[in-house]
Amino acid sequence: MARVQLLFSAAFVAALLSARPAYACTCAGGGAPCQAFFDAPAVFVGKVVSIEERPGFRRRVHLVVGEAFRGVTSQETDIDTGSGGGDCGYSFKVGESYVVYAYPQKDVQALSTSICTRTRPLSDAHDDLTFARAAASAAAGGGVISGTVRNRDLRPANPSRQEIPFAPVRGVAVRVECGDVVHAAETDARGRFEITGLPVGTCLPRVTAPDSTYIVFQPSDVTIRDLRACAALDVLIAFDGRIRGRVLDANLRPLAGVTVDALAPEARVPSYTRAAVTDAGGAYEIAKMPPGIYVVGINVRRDYSGGRGFGRAVYFPAAATADVAEAVVVGAGEQVTLGDFTLTSNTTFVQVSGTVVTESGSPAAGAKVYLRRDDPNHYQMFSGPLASDEQGRFTVAIPRGERVTLTLEWPRPLPERPYNFDRGDVPAFVADHDLPDLRIVVSPIKQ
Repeated sequence: MARVQLLFSAAFVAALLSARPAYACTCAGGGAPCQAFFDAPAVFVGKVVSIEERPGFRRRVHLVVGEAFRGVTSQETDIDTGSGGGDCGYSFKVGESYVVYAYPQKDVQALSTSICTRTRPLSDAHDDLTFARAAASAAAGGGVISGTVRNRDLRPANPSRQEIPFAPVRGVAVRVECGDVVHAAETDARGRFEITGLPVGTCLPRVTAPDSTYIVFQPSDVTIRDLRACAALDVLIAFDGRIRGRVLDANLRPLAGVTVDALAPEARVPSYTRAAVTDAGGAYEIAKMPPGIYVVGINVRRDYSGGRGFGRAVYFPAAATADVAEAVVVGAGEQVTLGDFTLTSNTTFVQVSGTVVTESGSPAAGAKVYLRRDDPNHYQMFSGPLASDEQGRFTVAIPRGERVTLTLEWPRPLPERPYNFDRGDVPAFVADHDLPDLRIVVSPIKQ
């Protein structure tokens, strides 16, 4: 039931009641009618006659079919859905009529639907009915991909109440590769683009970010299921501001593996996405920074309760608190280079270096390294974005005296589990001296 990810229409629904399993529902909407109609194997108008509670917090909805467009041949049908809330179930009501977009289930005869589809009350389905009724006689001129490109860090000049609160971007190049044929377009003043005449099959869209910006989420493959079908692509870009510098110890030696955070001066805790880890030369570069005023700090992360910090906090250039630190102004896509961040003798680290290997002994390149305090009540990471190099090597700096553990995760996608990873752990230890030659084996997680 693949469909294009719509970046601006994600529905975030709260977890179920505490008496039920704690699920959460995050999904894209069903897309435009010309997309949803061909994505769904069954599309029809139906009136709810009854709703039966089923095991596993499921509901079976019995409907009388008033108008069948696709995949339904009987006058009555059953639809399974969740009970609502965090399981993405659709909240049908007895006596009400709906346009239903439904999908088959494995080993179950009844179809299914959810809030992640375009299923909706009949009173709110004018566009759906118009397209569905015209589809049989519509000209098959080729599939259409259309959408918008907007900047997350800019606001529209004169926003309306219904408008997405991000400014459209003009002149962005959009390419769609369908087999050996490449289709191209450029966004207009409203940030919109449209590519027509696409063949049935899978197409790969690519958006070229303007200078000093980046694509927040690159769009995924698009499947055109019919020459009358469409797909929507709403793409979000943002400014790629950067703060770079170098960290030295009190003896003016470069420090590798130090987490450097950038945060708003009034922020209680840093955003973990605005951080970098120093390389072997002590250099760091914090990327993807929105325009704003920041302070740069080391050891500024605190536990989730806002209690004890992790090591002795220091802010650039040598301040003990954020309120007296140097304010770093980052403009739209601006690259800011700071002077050396030289630590005092009161802020010291030990360096832990090692090699991550698989069970066969080969280097595990790209393994993510997570540093946390050895506290069973707070599973919190205190290191920035750190990964092993091509030889599986890594270095992480730890505030001297902290009792910590290391967790390493090596991505190993599987067909049925694309986010699968192998894992390795370093038992808890006190960081009171350098550890230069650790060897960590990552192994499959037992299911």
